[in-house]
Amino acid sequence: MANKNFLYIVIIFSLWSCRPKGVLSSGQMEDLFVDLHRAEGIIYVKGYKNGHDSVVGLTYDSILAAHGVTRAQLDSSLVWYTDNPMLFDKIYPHVMERLEKMKEEEQAAHEEEIRREKEEMQRAANQKHIEDDLRLKNPSAEAEKTVPNAGRMLRKEP
Repeated sequence: MANKNFLYIVIIFSLWSCRPKGVLSSGQMEDLFVDLHRAEGIIYVKGYKNGHDSVVGLTYDSILAAHGVTRAQLDSSLVWYTDNPMLFDKIYPHVMERLEKMKEEEQAAHEEEIRREKEEMQRAANQKHIEDDLRLKNPSAEAEKTVPNAGRMLRKEP
């Protein structure tokens, strides 16, 4: 009797977990959701969410095309994963982890860019100070560049 119940559980579980043809795998869904969420963020930040349906539609279409997925496949997959919430719930933590990692990487790259710009500005400021110090130490040389014989005039040479 126990073996029979175990067999029924295995059969039910295998039927329940088999994806129908045309439904995206959990890995494909994860990849797609990462890109769709990134696009949603960009759309929101740029203010395209309300009243820009064509921009939003084109953005989604380009993401689907990049993944080789049709809207019908996405719709079918969403319906199937919604009907199988335990599998759907396994996808989203991975999506959120990947988005968080991307955010951290982009933030680190931005901070590195700011650090380099500050270093460049500091180098430029140091170079200017060196040039200014040289001009102060030898004013006749600077004057000679702009006015011929100015060095002699500053030194009061005959």
